Amino acid sequence: MKNKIFLLPFYLVFGSCISQSNTKVNISNNNLIGCWKLKDNGMSYVQLYFKKDSTAIVTSRADTIYRFSYWADKNYLILEAKDRLYKCPIIECSDSTLSFKDEIINNKILNYRRDSCKSE
Repeated sequence: MKNKIFLLPFYLVFGSCISQSNTKVNISNNNLIGCWKLKDNGMSYVQLYFKKDSTAIVTSRADTIYRFSYWADKNYLILEAKDRLYKCPIIECSDSTLSFKDEIINNKILNYRRDSCKSE
């Protein structure tokens, strides 16, 4: 009985990760290219700009600008900065909507709409 109780948290944690990563989105970098603005008022990144050269420019609510290399791997958005690699599960990606789980700061789902960017 102790073994079953001990394994319960393991199954709950990894079971939720597995179900989340089984979402079938399957995108490529071409689906991401362009500008995206945050839909809600959450504390996070207000604008994402994915360039054709695999550079992502991320603007935070505090007017801080971050630069990442990015690529899409099936249903994940991969962001790399220096020695850090972030693998963010994509929930939805269409011509007008992008939603993914923020694996960098707050582990919340971020929802964006496609928009035009100011010139970079």
